[in-house]
Amino acid sequence: MKEKTQIPYYLGIDADSSSVGWAVTDTMYHVLKTKGKAMWGVRLFPDASTAAERRTHRAARRRLQRRKQRLDILEMLFAPALNEKDPQFLARMHESDLW
Repeated sequence: MKEKTQIPYYLGIDADSSSVGWAVTDTMYHVLKTKGKAMWGVRLFPDASTAAERRTHRAARRRLQRRKQRLDILEMLFAPALNEKDPQFLARMHESDLW
C-alpha cells in the first residue's frame, strides 16, 4: 500500500449568512490539488427568513385558531335554539362555501 506524505497546509474558511467558501493552501499560499482538482469552493444557501417573517406567520395562525375557537363557542351556545327552529341549519352551514 502506498503511504501518503503529510505536508503542512492551511484551511481557509469564509462563512457568511448565505454562503460558505473554503480553500486549502500550502505554507506558500498556493492552492493544493487532490485527484487533479483544486481544493477550493463555495456553497450558496437560500436566504434565511427573518424572525419578523416567522412571527407574522405565527401570529396569523394564532389569529385564525382563536377565531375558529370563538365560532365554535358561539355555535355550542346557539345550537339548542337553532335546532328548535331548523334541525339541519348547522349541518347546511358547515357544508356551505360561505362558512
